[in-house]
Amino acid sequence: MGASIKAAPASRHNPEQVELKRIAGWSLTSRAVRAAVLLMAGLSRDRAGDTLDTFSNAERAAIRRAASMLEWDAHAIAMFANTGPAVH
Repeated sequence: MGASIKAAPASRHNPEQVELKRIAGWSLTSRAVRAAVLLMAGLSRDRAGDTLDTFSNAERAAIRRAASMLEWDAHAIAMFANTGPAVH
């Protein structure tokens, strides 16, 4: 009996598509946050009103990296705000 080859599950996505879906809420974020992400990505904050599809693939990759960094930083700040510094 021959071994059957199964297709990859439909739930597997291109990581880039998953990341783009994750930041698809771009238009729902404040203009200030979009401007900050663009500055972190080395782009002009003047494009904060632009939709993601107006950016090149390289620009979107830079935006994804900057957004991930900002997300991590925001999480760290929130954790610190919840615990605060130790007061003796």
